[in-house]
Amino acid sequence: MTEALNDILLRTESLLIGYHGRAARPLLPPLSFSAETGEMIAVAGRNGSGKSTFLKTVTGILKPLGGTIYIDGKDITRFKRSELALRAGYVAAGEIRIPGMKVIDLVKLGRYPHTSWTGTLDEYDYSRVEYAIESTGLGDLSGRYVDELSDGERQRAMIARVVAQDTPLIILDEPTAFLDIKSRYEITNLLRRLSEESRRTVIFSTHDLQTVFGTCGRMMLMTENEVIDGAPEDLALDGRLNLLFNDPGLRFNPDNGTVTFQRKMTGNVQVTGAEGIIKIWTYRTVQRTGFNPVSTDAPLKIEIREETSGKKWICRNIKIPGQVILSNLYETGKWLEEQKIPAP
Repeated sequence: MTEALNDILLRTESLLIGYHGRAARPLLPPLSFSAETGEMIAVAGRNGSGKSTFLKTVTGILKPLGGTIYIDGKDITRFKRSELALRAGYVAAGEIRIPGMKVIDLVKLGRYPHTSWTGTLDEYDYSRVEYAIESTGLGDLSGRYVDELSDGERQRAMIARVVAQDTPLIILDEPTAFLDIKSRYEITNLLRRLSEESRRTVIFSTHDLQTVFGTCGRMMLMTENEVIDGAPEDLALDGRLNLLFNDPGLRFNPDNGTVTFQRKMTGNVQVTGAEGIIKIWTYRTVQRTGFNPVSTDAPLKIEIREETSGKKWICRNIKIPGQVILSNLYETGKWLEEQKIPAP
């Protein structure tokens, strides 16, 4: 396999996923899909849409109900388990509890597919373990027990294990599900670096749209009837991200890349004055309180000023004499809420 970006590492033909048994049925229509070397692909969908089943199937953990999976151009059913472990690494979903094991010992597990039947690590194996620990920012934690780590640190340790495994394909099932905001972005950025710098193909499932934008070149959107594949920006532009929600009050807003609650607007608010980021967040405050921000004339008016003494929001209701000068958006939002209350 060459290092060209358009090399196909993973490919499926008419893949049917689901669980075997008396009532076995495919979760999705036949899926023909390919992933190139160095791509970072997010898999999104509602709970039960088949994200985890798809990831477990393409790594060989689950058998498909039909179709074929190829890694490096070879049908995965023709690989021995040990051979497949040299090509695909997998991090499962769920909180990780590994009592009595140190971080370095966990990372060493990633090298065992490369060892002989004795399981003995050589000098090169140890160098790859060291690289995995350093590249995931675990240098100061390698001697700690895994169950003493924070959620974000434990997830990094699990990723370090698959980095040490040295597979061209890394698949993760909801790697940021139990993490705080800081850890979610750190883990997603770590996956991005593995994709860009180490030329790994990274495929992971997620419910967090915010971490997908700016990091992933592709998104697979799993719905009840189909799998939609494309750039996250394309799925945002054409409105298909709204297929993630079954609540008509929830909508993905392509203007700012956020999920918003649809609500009936109380009226218009004319926003004038300073431009830039302060105006953007003033608009958001106006919308949050149930008003529609406009640049044209309206009964409620907010003038934004940025002065040496600080930021000011000059608020006025043309039905009431005078004006109110406020120093932050919290107070501005409170003022807007008060305008909804009918005068006694």
